[in-house]
Parts: sequence; structure tokens; C-alpha cells
Amino acid sequence: MVRLCTEIVHKRRSKLSAMETHQKGLLQGTIFAAAVAAFLSVAISSTPKTPICTSILNGQRWLTELYLSPVRMHEQLGMAKHVFRKLCTELTLQHGLSDSKHVCAEEKLAIFLHFARTGASSRMLQERFQRSGETISK
Repeated sequence: MVRLCTEIVHKRRSKLSAMETHQKGLLQGTIFAAAVAAFLSVAISSTPKTPICTSILNGQRWLTELYLSPVRMHEQLGMAKHVFRKLCTELTLQHGLSDSKHVCAEEKLAIFLHFARTGASSRMLQERFQRSGETISK
């Protein structure tokens, strides 16, 4: 009888020991994953940023170019130049559209109209107007 009890206790200890070993392995894996994540976070944040909006044809210059071609103006923004200017004036005087530090009211309206006309993605608008994602999303 004593021998049977001893075997039962030994088996339970073995099971507990196996569970503890498994739990230790999980904990070590979690700690390793956290360390790798922390390392990658530091490595990515310390990488120098490469500017992507470097075209000479920024949003304001592109808009100026559209003013020279009535056909392109209508294709890209969906309206004639005089309608665009009238809409911009109306939005500025009556509805609070205004220039910001780096983007004029006309360019803001052009970004919106180009998006409405073409359905371009945020990334495509960033490229077309040479503005950051934050500026485009505003």
C-alpha cells in the first residue's frame, strides 16, 4: 500500500513538473518575443527617414498648370477654372475655408475635388500634391 501511494505521489509530481516546465517555456518565449519587439521598435525609430515627397511639381504648381489648360482642369477637378475660383471664393467668404501655414485654400479645395472626381487613394493624393498623409487627411 505504501508503495502504491508513493507511486501515485511520484506520478503527480512528474505531471506538475511537466506543467511547470511547460509554463516556464511559455514565459521564456513571451519574454523573448517582448525583447525582440523592443529591439525592433528602437531599430525602426532610429532609422533615418527618407523624404518621399520630392517632386518639383507640388500641389500649388500643379494647380497653376491646370489653370493653363481648361480641358485638364475639367478632367482633374470636374469644373471649369472660373467655377473653381468662384467656389473657392464662396467657401472662403461664407464657410470658413482658409489658408493654413503651408497649404493655401485653393490647394485644399483642389485636393478635395481631385479626390471626389477620381476617387484617388490617400497615397495617390500624397504623391499628386506632394503633401504628407496628415495634411491630406485634414
